[in-house]
Amino acid sequence: MNEQQFIPFLQQLKQLSPSQRQRLHHTLEVCETSTEEVLTIKATLRKCPHCESTHLRPWG
Repeated sequence: MNEQQFIPFLQQLKQLSPSQRQRLHHTLEVCETSTEEVLTIKATLRKCPHCESTHLRPWG
């Protein structure tokens, strides 16, 4: 999502009902990756899954 789409999205959050806020919060929790999961994935990577390079960098 680009910044021009994101700003109106944030402004709409004020209009959510309590149950909608709860659903949004739950959805965000499910989407987040824990630090432990990231470290596990990082430890198992030996090459880039896209280009198969072995010169890995934090950004890909």
